[in-house]
Amino acid sequence: VCLGHAMLWSIGVEHGDITEGNLMFDDKNKKPKLCDFDLSHVSGRKRPSVHSNTGTWAFMAMELLTKKAMDGRVPRLYRHDFESFIAVLVWVVFRYRDGELVPNPPLEEWVQNRFNECAASRKDTFDEISN
Repeated sequence: VCLGHAMLWSIGVEHGDITEGNLMFDDKNKKPKLCDFDLSHVSGRKRPSVHSNTGTWAFMAMELLTKKAMDGRVPRLYRHDFESFIAVLVWVVFRYRDGELVPNPPLEEWVQNRFNECAASRKDTFDEISN
């Protein structure tokens, strides 16, 4: 999936919403799939103004969870989506065992109604992991 994602960026297709639900696995051909391109952007085209920082906050890059980014003043970069892949990996590792959601799964605090609270919760998790 990461390779396919990188190839899309190389031709100007920016996915912009890497989440647990947008990473799937095809049981038939045993291959991962990246889906849901409704928030994608084609480079070179104008982005929507104000709050153009779309995506799922729980997985968005920390730099994008700021007022400056929400106002559209932080350019989207490949590394932002790659950081989202890392956030999804941490989410899945902590919440699933043998393909099943664990009882009372952790990291629910990542899902917030305010982008700054989401960023703070994710930062706390990553700080705890690094310690």
